[in-house]
Amino acid sequence: MEVARATLSRLPGFVQYLALAVLIEQAGQALSSENLQMPNFLHELPSSVLFSNDTGNSQLVCQAYGGPQMIIQWILKDGSLVSSVPGLRQALPNGTLYFPPFAGHLFRTDVHDTTYRCRISYSYYVLLSHDIRVRAVVRQPYEVKVESTDVTLGNTAFLKCFVSSHVREFVHVSSWFGEKEMLLPGRSDIGTRYVVTTPGGELCIRNVNEEDRLKRFSCVTVDTLTGERKTSEAILLTMKGTPFP
Repeated sequence: MEVARATLSRLPGFVQYLALAVLIEQAGQALSSENLQMPNFLHELPSSVLFSNDTGNSQLVCQAYGGPQMIIQWILKDGSLVSSVPGLRQALPNGTLYFPPFAGHLFRTDVHDTTYRCRISYSYYVLLSHDIRVRAVVRQPYEVKVESTDVTLGNTAFLKCFVSSHVREFVHVSSWFGEKEMLLPGRSDIGTRYVVTTPGGELCIRNVNEEDRLKRFSCVTVDTLTGERKTSEAILLTMKGTPFP
């Protein structure tokens, strides 16, 4: 094939197209004579993978059809083959790239924050997947608390669930509590006074009354990578001109 490419490069443009067409036809005939099938991916691969270091267990599975002699490999952006890194990355013979849980201090950019591609080789054909961005997040402590502003009776109060900036990408508000009453995003109570906005997750309390002044409000967040839930400390509404009990 390298000789053919070198020969093609020295030919005029139109002749190159003709010669290339002949080569493709010959390759197709070779496949037909060997009863081979062009390889293709069995499943669509994701464009990105995000996981937490303490849960790990993330994997990329590259499967294809086309014949028993296919070679499935993972490559990096520079075209080099992906190899196993003990305790951090396993390149398995079945086309699976596995990322186990790891300690935060073992984070490696070339393993946990880089781009991968799957390559299928079969007879005369080589098939490459699209780029897949893999990113591991090293877990760190974070804070969840309710922020509120002063409100006057009869007006609307807005309560915001504050989440530390370094985890906002994957820690989201799942619900609010007004005392023991659960308030869910996109849903309102019968009186339509309590509304949890989406996608921001703010709690909107319409037509604030004396009962609201006695309730303690808290928000609940969920870490979409680990499933961890956190509940903020409950607060009372601060009302102008209205003394607390």
